[in-house]
Amino acid sequence: MRLGMRRMAHMAAITMTALAALHALIVATGFVSFWPFMGLLALTLGAFGMIGGNFNALAMEPMGQQAGTASAMFGAFTTVVGAVIGGLIGRAFDGTPLPFLAGMAIVGAASVAVMFWTERGKLFIDPPGLGGPKTAEA
Repeated sequence: MRLGMRRMAHMAAITMTALAALHALIVATGFVSFWPFMGLLALTLGAFGMIGGNFNALAMEPMGQQAGTASAMFGAFTTVVGAVIGGLIGRAFDGTPLPFLAGMAIVGAASVAVMFWTERGKLFIDPPGLGGPKTAEA
């Protein structure tokens, strides 16, 4: 509540993208061992876990009474798009984690770019009339 859902979602998307890119770079250079790999993967997937629920809630916020139908459509769309993108990343599998990590970094960067575009460059800020602390008059 104190940070706001939009700020958490934006930070999670940027953090996940940066961690995935760093992790892909480390794996590409060959400097990888089990425990550092698992630690960085846990951080990356932890940030990824913060993305879904927060962005889904932000997408449903303006839907009001149509939120159930909108949620079903949103879920169907994200499942189809995710399957296609996941299939493309899966086709690149070469026996190493590099295609997975590079795919996460590329898709994350694309999502941050779309997020930046849709928010008109104003990340981490609630637009007027949405979110933020509620007052007694509201």
